[in-house]
Amino acid sequence: MVTDLQGVWNPDTGIFWLCDPAVHCPSDMLRFGNTNLGLEGCKCFFETHKCNHICAALRLKRPKF
Repeated sequence: MVTDLQGVWNPDTGIFWLCDPAVHCPSDMLRFGNTNLGLEGCKCFFETHKCNHICAALRLKRPKF
């Protein structure tokens, strides 16, 4: 799961650059650096996430942990 994306919009090129992700990978805690909180990182995300029209458009469902 990728969280904590930050970005910069470049109006000259029409490109939105995304950077500084935190990747939570429960199956391999040694990948993706020290911000990889694995399953706990995924759980923490969903503690505060409020589904919206984007979730609905993508037909996403809240996982059960």
